[in-house]
Amino acid sequence: MNDIQSQYVKNILAGVCTNLKGCGAAFAPSNIALCKYWGKRDAVLNLPINSSLSVSLGHLGTRTEIRLRDGDVASTTGLVEATSPSLDRRSDVPVAFVAKGKHQTNYFDPHERTAHLAGNLPHWRQDGCLYFVTFRLADSLPAGKLKELQAEKDIWLRQNPKPAKGSEELAIWQDEYKRLFQDRVDGWLDAGQGECILGKSEVRKVVEDTLLHFDGDQYRIDSFVVMPNHVHVLVAPLKDYLLSDIVKAWKSYTSHVLVKRFGIQSPVWQKEYFDHIVRSPECLEKFREYICDNPKPLLHWRDEDVASTNLTEARLFVEATSSSLDRRNDVPVALEDTVYLNGQLQQPDSSFALRITAFLDLFRPMLGDVAFDVRTENNIPTAAGLASSASGFAALVLALDDLAGWGLDRKQLSMLARLGSGSAARSVYDGFVQWQAGSNPDGTDSFAEPLSKPWKEFRIGILELSSVPKPVGSRDGMNRTVETSELYKIWPQQAAVDLETIRAAIDAHDFPTLGKAAERNALAMHATMLAAWPPLLYLQPETIEQIHKVQRVRADGLEVYLTIDAGPNIKLLFLEKNEAAVASAFPGLQTIKPFE
Repeated sequence: MNDIQSQYVKNILAGVCTNLKGCGAAFAPSNIALCKYWGKRDAVLNLPINSSLSVSLGHLGTRTEIRLRDGDVASTTGLVEATSPSLDRRSDVPVAFVAKGKHQTNYFDPHERTAHLAGNLPHWRQDGCLYFVTFRLADSLPAGKLKELQAEKDIWLRQNPKPAKGSEELAIWQDEYKRLFQDRVDGWLDAGQGECILGKSEVRKVVEDTLLHFDGDQYRIDSFVVMPNHVHVLVAPLKDYLLSDIVKAWKSYTSHVLVKRFGIQSPVWQKEYFDHIVRSPECLEKFREYICDNPKPLLHWRDEDVASTNLTEARLFVEATSSSLDRRNDVPVALEDTVYLNGQLQQPDSSFALRITAFLDLFRPMLGDVAFDVRTENNIPTAAGLASSASGFAALVLALDDLAGWGLDRKQLSMLARLGSGSAARSVYDGFVQWQAGSNPDGTDSFAEPLSKPWKEFRIGILELSSVPKPVGSRDGMNRTVETSELYKIWPQQAAVDLETIRAAIDAHDFPTLGKAAERNALAMHATMLAAWPPLLYLQPETIEQIHKVQRVRADGLEVYLTIDAGPNIKLLFLEKNEAAVASAFPGLQTIKPFE
């Protein structure tokens, strides 16, 4: 463990923990949680020296999860709510809340009294049971779809009576019924019909807070997720409270607030709702899994590592991605850290696991003798110049902060994230970000600051040319370049000039100047690495081919520029007006809108 860095962590946390020995108090069994965060992936606009720039790549990146692992605690109870007001629930990422084991679960008993409530949709009731409830925005399904579906279902049921319980035909009938009716409704919902007002964080929060308001008083919530145009809830009404009244109250109150506060047009919700009685433990787990998996198509994952241990520059970046967290309380028994990458358990002596564990070691003096379970998933190639650790460490810091309830501000989070990855300081922000390197040799006073200048027409295109991990990591490559490249001697001065050029171009929305400076800086960076010994060549034949292509189409009048991190993959820079032309010229391009 680096004693200087560990002391630096203590100094930051001392501002939020009056008693450092009690800093891990939030890890009491009632507060143990699993936290998921999505860090930010970017495209570098200039190489680090004293200041630099990059641009966010939207949904590309890494999801990082962390949970506390304690040999004395195998499970815990209760819904763990956000403890850090500085961490937003982002507008495009729903959050699944799960609270297992809080109360005894009562399942449907066919021998007990059951009520059938009449209405446009069937509702079965049995006292004390848990229900899977879905209610939707008024515009969440195409007009007339539900009526059309109900008519089709009535005809199908007359033609295909439900087989007797226990018969071989029953399972086939149930699968067909689900395919024809339930799956179609789910497909319509997931397609994002309507305005999807619940996709906005401030709107979604109204619904989330309403669901939780009477949890434990009128009902108990097992799990829920608020999607952009519908809500799923696992809920058990308490004695003397009816499910229909509970759902009506949810809809009535949220409608009143959303219409008054946000001017949303009434009616907000569809009149009816769907519910299913939970019949068995297997059925409960299936519903829980559905709730947790429902947001997955919308989740934005990111990660990167492009910097050196010896900071000689700050950088300016554009970050425009999403972070999210998913709190669970199913904490497995363990006595040492476990680290997963893309679902694969990493050996404790692997470079990836050692790096994660070393970072967590910086916090253990303040948290006590605890172990963690860390899980990272990339939807981009790892260690291929498309960001495979910076946002991962940022996500790890965000999760630690939420798990421990420190409530650190973004600057403090940025400073801590930097200790894990050379570029992670920037990855806790959205939009344009400027990274200041600081003056300490170990980089402990390095942090990033957001710039408020949006550029809605700005576009980034990802040309993923290789998923093969690079033979030399960014950190080692930068150290080798600093120590052995003769060209590096003139690099700091040139990088400082590029920074000022790009910063001024952003302020003026001068795209040609920005693009030219960013491309020149990226190519100069690779030339500087080629002059190291042994030489560092991250570019592949496909990379060179695409560099030539960018130059050709630009000569033909298409305004597009490129930037390349320490890897073979290319990021294209262009404006909205040229989006179609660039996409046509570069098939397979993934286009990102950083400010939308």
